[in-house]
Amino acid sequence: MSYSHLNADQRNYLYQLEQTRTLSQSELGKLIGCSQSTISRELKRNKNSDGLYLPDTAQRLSEKKRKESKKEFSNITEETIQMIKNGLKDRYSLEQIVGRLKREKKKSVSHETIYKMIYKNHKDCGEYQKYAIFTSREKSEEEEKSSECL
Repeated sequence: MSYSHLNADQRNYLYQLEQTRTLSQSELGKLIGCSQSTISRELKRNKNSDGLYLPDTAQRLSEKKRKESKKEFSNITEETIQMIKNGLKDRYSLEQIVGRLKREKKKSVSHETIYKMIYKNHKDCGEYQKYAIFTSREKSEEEEKSSECL
C-alpha cells in the first residue's frame, strides 16, 4: 500500500469505527483502505488532551500543517540569509556559500534554494544578483552534438 494522507471522509469513518473500540488498528486500516501505521500516526497526532479523536479537528490541523509546509524559505534564519548576502557580496559561488554554511554548522540550504531566493528577491536577495557567480557544468559530447543540430 502506498502512503497517502487521510481525507475528511476517511477521518469521519475512522471516528465512527473508533467509537466501537472493538477493532484493532490493522482492521481499521483495512476497512478505511490504508495501512495500520497510517491509523496509528493519525490517532497519535490528533487525539486531544482527553484522549478523544475528533475528525473535524484532525482535518483542520492537517490542512494547517499542509499550508504551512508550502511556505517557501520559512525555515531559513536571518543569520543564514545574512551569511548568504555576505558570501554573494564577496563573490563566492552559490556552492561555496553552501559549503561555508555547512563548515560553520549553520542552517544549511542548497545552492538551488539560494538561486530561488535571488530570483524571487526574498528578503532583498535579488539585489545581490549582480555579485552572484553561477557555475555551470560542462556539456557532454552528446549534448554538444544535439545542440549543433538545433
